[in-house]
Order: sequence, then structure tokens, then C-alpha cells
Amino acid sequence: MSDVVATIIDNGHLVGFHPGYATFNNSHEFAIQKSGLESVAGINVSEGRQHVIRYDCATTPRIWESNKMRKDYSLFYPDRIGFRNGSCHSFPTYDLVSRSVLKLQQTATAIAEFALLDDRYNNYGVDLALEICSQVIEQAKEFNGELVVLFHTHQLGRPQWNFYNKLLPKLL
Repeated sequence: MSDVVATIIDNGHLVGFHPGYATFNNSHEFAIQKSGLESVAGINVSEGRQHVIRYDCATTPRIWESNKMRKDYSLFYPDRIGFRNGSCHSFPTYDLVSRSVLKLQQTATAIAEFALLDDRYNNYGVDLALEICSQVIEQAKEFNGELVVLFHTHQLGRPQWNFYNKLLPKLL
């Protein structure tokens, strides 16, 4: 295990897999990329999220399952927040092809800053974005659920930085 990965894990975080654009329907490419990450990190990786929400309900979960992934955070909205799968709790994925339950757990990603602040989507101000997030945060608390927040490090312009500085205390 690399020193960086050890520090990440020692601080209570995990290393997740964010496979590339062409992996949602290509098991071979998925396996190559996952193997590469595990080789560099020196650990087995079993959680992650598909790239750019590229997801095929009949194919992608089978690829994740066959590559020993155990938790998938791919389900979220690009243009709004909330629990895309209708729940703040993880649940087993259902394989539409074999008509069976997989070991792979689905967990919705409920908040992504670009859905709120990016001018391609809603272009809300920080205060309105926080108000909208408060509703989702309260739902997760009320039902003792998980609240997954997608944080893009390349989105650290002034509004995004201000948003996260105000959002993080609400999550704690």
C-alpha cells in the first residue's frame, strides 16, 4: 500500500473506483482500469461510481458484480438533487438479465454541487442551493439513512467553495 493510500485510509476515508467513459458496457475495459488502480494503490477496491453517469441497467451492474465491486454510487441526477433510487438506504441490485439479486449494493448520490450551481443546469445562488440541500439532509436524518455528496475538486471556483464551506457544517 502506498503512503498516500495509507494516509487516506488512516483518516477514515476509502479509495473508490471511478471507471472511465467506455466502461459502462465493456467488462474488459472495466477490469483493466480497476486492476490498474488496485496495482497502484496496493489495495482491493470495491466501491465507486460510473463516469458521467454512463450506465446501462441491464449491463453495468453485471460488470460491477463480475469485477467484485460491492457498492455503487452511480445513481444521481445531473440537474437536481435527491435520491434517484427513491431511498436514502442502500439496497441490493437486481440483475434484469438473469432475474436475480446481486451482492452489489446501490446507494444514491443525493447532492452534487454542479447540479445546483453550474450554469448548464440550475445556476442557483449559494443560499438557494443550501436551502434546497437542507430538505434532502433532513430526509436522510429523518429516516436514519445515508447521505452521499459528490464533490468535484475541479469545481472549486468561488461559488462552489462558498457552497461547500456552508454545506459541510450542516452535514455534521
